[in-house]
Amino acid sequence: MYGWLVTRFWFVCDDAFISFRYARHWAAGEGLVYNPAAEIPVEGYSNFLWVAISALVERCGGDLVFVVPCLSVLCGAWLLTLVFRTCEERTGGNTEAAFLATATLAAFPPFALWASSGLETMPFALLFFLTHRALHTTAHPAPGKALVAALPMALIRLEGIAWALVLGLLVRLGVRDRLMHFGKYSLPLVGGYLIYWWWRWDYYGLPLPNTAYAKSGMNPQTLVRGLDYVVVFLLTFLTPLQLVWTGWAAWRGKSQGTPATILVILGVHIYAILVGGDFMSMGRFLVPAFALQAVLLGQALASRRTSLAPRVMAAVFLLLGLLPGFDVHLVPESIRARFHFRHNTTAYRSEYQQWKFMKSNSHDLAILGQALAQVSDSEDSMVFGAIGAVGYYSGLHIYDKIGLVNREVASLPWDGELHSPGHDKVVEWDYFLPQHPTYLFSMLLHEPSGRPAARERKAAKNRSMATNWMEYWRQHSAYFEYLPASYLIPHERGRSLLVVLRKCPPAERGLDPSIEWNREVRELVRKLTELEASPG
Repeated sequence: MYGWLVTRFWFVCDDAFISFRYARHWAAGEGLVYNPAAEIPVEGYSNFLWVAISALVERCGGDLVFVVPCLSVLCGAWLLTLVFRTCEERTGGNTEAAFLATATLAAFPPFALWASSGLETMPFALLFFLTHRALHTTAHPAPGKALVAALPMALIRLEGIAWALVLGLLVRLGVRDRLMHFGKYSLPLVGGYLIYWWWRWDYYGLPLPNTAYAKSGMNPQTLVRGLDYVVVFLLTFLTPLQLVWTGWAAWRGKSQGTPATILVILGVHIYAILVGGDFMSMGRFLVPAFALQAVLLGQALASRRTSLAPRVMAAVFLLLGLLPGFDVHLVPESIRARFHFRHNTTAYRSEYQQWKFMKSNSHDLAILGQALAQVSDSEDSMVFGAIGAVGYYSGLHIYDKIGLVNREVASLPWDGELHSPGHDKVVEWDYFLPQHPTYLFSMLLHEPSGRPAARERKAAKNRSMATNWMEYWRQHSAYFEYLPASYLIPHERGRSLLVVLRKCPPAERGLDPSIEWNREVRELVRKLTELEASPG
């Protein structure tokens, strides 16, 4: 089931390409930077260890877009194995309960979805569980084993060090033993982390990654959005039904580490609220709790007196979790939409629809980046927002509208308007005009394909996008040093029309920029007509 769901939900998130670009430059000896030509390096990632692993893959000649997600999938498989073993240990060797609980996790779409993605989500969840297991599952905590997982966890995610310390503080022992074990665990942990932290500050000049400064921070508005984020996930996958039943049954069974496990699960949800949620699909910030919930489920199933009851309950929870992976919901959309938290979109998307959008968008941005690479030079630059795949494939110097790899934008005060979670600081295109970027804007219009009706709808959408684009930029006379340019680009799906706003020297613009503008617009319309006439 795990392998099938991973195949079904396989995708490489656009944000993963940001880490890939850092890794590629590091492996090539250009430094741990996004834009090699930048005077001051900017830490536009929050997953140092995952970038380091990706750089090693790049150095060995591996394809980052394939190998790195595969490593994440293997981490998910390892985590499933650990969940099974932990369930067996906590239930006194009840293999059936352990198998049912593990199967429920393996068939959980959010778990399978985040097993790929190219991000560090699943490796972080694995290290999180390993640390928790060493400290809370056995009768006698093993600080040494916990440290082996906790230090990498602190390096693979920005919040990893905080979670490592929290897990250490929750050790269930007498006061004297707790302090002794926490000291053996925390002192080398903090010492090792401080070495990395000092290097990072020395290299980048800031105590935290630039991505932390690019966020709006904690305030009432973002807290409400974070709460909506958690509520939408809970209403989608109905996990409260499982959490309440399993938590009560596991607590009643008084298994070793159960109170700490329940507290950590609650803490993961509280953390997601405090940081204001996440725009990505299917509860990425909640993934570390999934394996712990499965362990509680195993304990609860083992407490059933008949062999039929655990099978029925496991089947119920498996079905409740699996259905939303096919966009089938028991809670009506009208209720779920009340907690709409992705404020960069007006229409509500289910978690399944958001995944489809992310997958399609990442693929389209990859094609855009490849198209830009065909028409640009290595010293060219561009203003853009979603800088992942476009930056990775184009190789252009990127001016980041969202500020993840741009300090000036990240240091701006938040204007109080909510956008996409985690991306509330956004500047307009003209913010970077003093830097004279080569391209101010770019987009792709894809070749219409399919049946005649579908082709006509796609052609109409292309014409609408082109018209709106031309009208928007025509109204900004300050941009007349930039002229439209269009290129028909072949790719694996057929052909697309690449449309850019390109900076032109005065000698190319002529005496009257509007004449050149209209000429380029007519050329764009001609190529768009040619694209529509293609056989598709």
